[in-house]
Amino acid sequence: MTTPAVVAEWSRRVASEYLSGLRTQQLTLWLTEIGASPDLIDDGLRIAADELRHARLCTEVASAAGAVTLVPIDRATARLTETGDPGADAVRAVLQLFCLGETLAVSMFAAARMRTSVPIARDALTAIVRDEVRHRAFGWDALGWLLDSRPDARALALDALPGLVDGFARLYEPGMRGIVVTDDESAWGLMSTAEAASLVDRAIRFDWPRRFADHDIALG
Repeated sequence: MTTPAVVAEWSRRVASEYLSGLRTQQLTLWLTEIGASPDLIDDGLRIAADELRHARLCTEVASAAGAVTLVPIDRATARLTETGDPGADAVRAVLQLFCLGETLAVSMFAAARMRTSVPIARDALTAIVRDEVRHRAFGWDALGWLLDSRPDARALALDALPGLVDGFARLYEPGMRGIVVTDDESAWGLMSTAEAASLVDRAIRFDWPRRFADHDIALG
C-alpha cells in the first residue's frame, strides 16, 4: 500500500540522484583540471554513471508507487559554487559530497533498507547501498590525494568543515523531528526524521571524526 509520502520521497530521490550525478561530474572536471590521478578521475566518472543508474532505479520505484510526475531539478541551486580555483573547489566538494555526504548516506540507506519489504524498493536500496560504500571510499581517497598534492588543502579543509557539518546538522534540527512514517511507508524504504537525525548525530560524534582522524584532521 502506498501513500503520498512514498510517492513524494521516491520522486525526490530521483531528483537527488540526478543532482549527485551532476555535481560529481563537476568535481571530476576540477580534478582533471588540477591533474589528479587518472585512477581517481576514472572513479569519479564511474560514480557519476552510478548516480544516473540510481536515478533510473528510483524512477522505477516512484512509478510503481503511483508517481505520475517527478520532482523537477532546481537548476538555480544545482551546480556547486565555483571560486575560480579548481583545486580549492575540489577540496570543498570532496568534503561536502563524499567525506560527509556519502559517509552519512551509507548509514542512512542501509538503515532504510533493513525494514524495506516491498521488493522493487528493497532491490533499489540494495543496489544503492552497495555503490555508496564505493563512493564513500572514493571521497576519502580523493581527500588523501588532495592533502598530499596541495599544500593548502589541510587549511582549506579545516576552514570549510565547521560550516559544512553545521549544514548537515540543520537538515535534521529538533524542529524537524516530528515527521513519522507508518509501517507501510517503512516497507517502501522511508524513515522518520527522528531516525535520520539520530544517524546524523552519530556521524557528527563518531563516524566523521574517526575517519578525519585517519588524515590527521581534528573534527570538532
